[in-house]
This record gives sequence, C-alpha cells and structure tokens, in this order.
Amino acid sequence: APAKSGKSQLAYQLATCLAGGVPFLNHLCKKCNVVYVDWELKNSAIYKRTQNAKKFLGVEEDFLVLGMNKFGNRTLDDVLDLIVEEHKRNPIQAVILDNFYSFCSGDTNSMGDVKGILLKIKRKLTYLGICVVMVNHVNKVKSTEDASTPTAQDILNSPFGSSAHSYIVDTTILIQNRGDGKMIYACGRNISTPIEIPCTYREEDNFFFRPDAASVPQPYDEEVIKEIKEYLEKNNCKIGFKAYKKHFPN
Repeated sequence: APAKSGKSQLAYQLATCLAGGVPFLNHLCKKCNVVYVDWELKNSAIYKRTQNAKKFLGVEEDFLVLGMNKFGNRTLDDVLDLIVEEHKRNPIQAVILDNFYSFCSGDTNSMGDVKGILLKIKRKLTYLGICVVMVNHVNKVKSTEDASTPTAQDILNSPFGSSAHSYIVDTTILIQNRGDGKMIYACGRNISTPIEIPCTYREEDNFFFRPDAASVPQPYDEEVIKEIKEYLEKNNCKIGFKAYKKHFPN
C-alpha cells in the first residue's frame, strides 16, 4: 500500500484473525500460531494496537510480537534465527515481517537486492512450512489513489516488480484509498480476476478494516450444500454438527 494507508493495521488485523481462528475480511481462517515482527512501534504502542485489534474482532488469543525497537540493532539473520528457535519450542504457522524495507540495506526497487533477501527468508522460514507475510510500500502501481481497478498483473507486481515477484512471492494484497474508505485487492499467481473487498476505515473502529455489508458472502444455497456433502462422502471425510452449523448457519 502507499504510505499511511493502514498497512500495519491490516497486518495486525490478519495476525489477530489467525491467532483467534476468526474470518479475515470475510474469508475463513484456520487458527494457528503467529509471530509478528514489528520493526517500528514501541512496546506500549504494540500493546495498545494488539488489544484494540482483539477488542475489534472479539478475539481472546494472543500472538507473539517481537518488537525490534526493544531488541536494538538486529540484522535480518538475527531475526530469522530468533523465529527458528521459537518454532522449535512451539511450531509456528505464520510470520509477519513489518516492514520489509527495514531489512533492506540496498534498494527495494532493485531486483538483485530484493531477490537475495526473499531467498534468505524462503530458505530459513518457508522451507519449515511457515507462511511469511511481508509488509511493504507500493513501488509499481500508480492507480492506488484513484477509482480505476488495477489488473491482476498490476497487483502482483506492485511490491517488487515482476522479476523478483515471480521467483518467490505467491500472493499480493493491495490497499487502495477510496475517499473515506479502502478497497482491498488480493491476487495470486493462479487468480486471473482480483478479489475485491470494499472496507470502511474509521476512527470508531480504531482504524481497522470493516468489510462493507455488500461484500459479505451470501448463505450457501441447497445445491451448494448438496455438492459439498457429496464431495465429503466421496472422499470419506466427516464433518461434525458443530462445524456444519458454523459454516452453514442457515
């Protein structure tokens, strides 16, 4: 996202949803262990933001935050080693690095500089089965401030450019400013049409992202439920009544 668009707010919202196993922008999340590396905020600000996020989302679970302000002048290798050690004690499924340019001694627009850092993260974390989310400024998309819809390729290339992205990164989430609200775009390598989620972004929500009512998925109809039932039976899968009620309340 561009500067001051709510990148960190969205990232903290994602971490809270994953820790609590609650939907993120109306998309289901599997509950998991999360580590959030915050390279900017002081501990008091981190505590306030995490508590606000838990209150906004109705989540009780905490996640581990490594406040680099506290740890001093750590290198990327130091941070990755800390995460690996924590993973040995308590398996981690997701790591959020906020922000990517703090790890860069070189140019974030340079394919060579970016690729080396991404490969290091991949070797140390993603090979362990950890999903890594990196918060970063938009470098390539010029349409983030107007009403035009970016293409899938625009979104995928927005953080680092096509060359670096195609090697390592699977998915990009882009925040676009829309007057008093925001538009969230998500696109992955296998998604031809970007996912669009219009959101409000207000002081009364502590500037977290609340999806507009129009973007809330409609209840599944009987045909869809029938297809899912047939799939589960065919593949010898079982689903309990509690889970069934949660996902198909109507």
